[in-house]
Amino acid sequence: MLIYNPISPTYVTQEFGENNACVKVDIEGRISRPMRIIGKVKGNVCPVGYKELYPLLGLEAHNGTDIIAYHNQPCYFPIMAETEWYCKEANDVDGGIGVDVFSKKRIHVPYLPEEAGTQARREWQENGEKLLVKYRVWHLLSGRVDEDVAPGELIGYCDNTGASGGDHAHVALKFVDETGKVLDRDNGYYGCVSMNLWRVDKFILDSLYRKQVLTRTQQISSVFLAFQIIIKDFKILVQRLMGTFQKQRSGD
Repeated sequence: MLIYNPISPTYVTQEFGENNACVKVDIEGRISRPMRIIGKVKGNVCPVGYKELYPLLGLEAHNGTDIIAYHNQPCYFPIMAETEWYCKEANDVDGGIGVDVFSKKRIHVPYLPEEAGTQARREWQENGEKLLVKYRVWHLLSGRVDEDVAPGELIGYCDNTGASGGDHAHVALKFVDETGKVLDRDNGYYGCVSMNLWRVDKFILDSLYRKQVLTRTQQISSVFLAFQIIIKDFKILVQRLMGTFQKQRSGD
């Protein structure tokens, strides 16, 4: 499994496990709604009237990767693996819109990230180091729903919906069971795991284009090689025919 960047250019503002977001709270220290989210200020602290977001959500820290986007920027499915995929729409109580993309069969995962819990490890061991995965993109304007999707295909348009401080794509990865239920939801990240073991810092469409170019080059090289072999075989055949003809003339 290789996970490429879903949008380009790619400017990451917050990685998995970081804690850079602050949310406005009321006088009792609870999250005010609608949510107002900002980044930490100088000194890596939240300003007066704000608290760190993730502990208030029951998270140890950020459970995905945030990539800056412009409004309505196309977002493409970025995972290449030996499986087919299908997508479903997702949303939350704060108005966030997202897309969940599920693998149709288990993917070989040689190593597990440290956030993987007991459920994922048991599934991994019992199924030959293979797991079903779900890739999520959040804070979209709109997205594809209830249909198959392939690497490099459009899955949605970026926006600022839900608990968000600006237009961006929040991307995350989870392990799931046969019914699509998230494994180890109590791991401190709602079941999400770091994607760093499989991330490739290249835009998915650039990677697919390069792959197509290499394939075409290999095809052309194969044709050229086959043509050279044909020419060589033809020369050998001509030489044999000429030798046979010369012998016949000598015999006459």
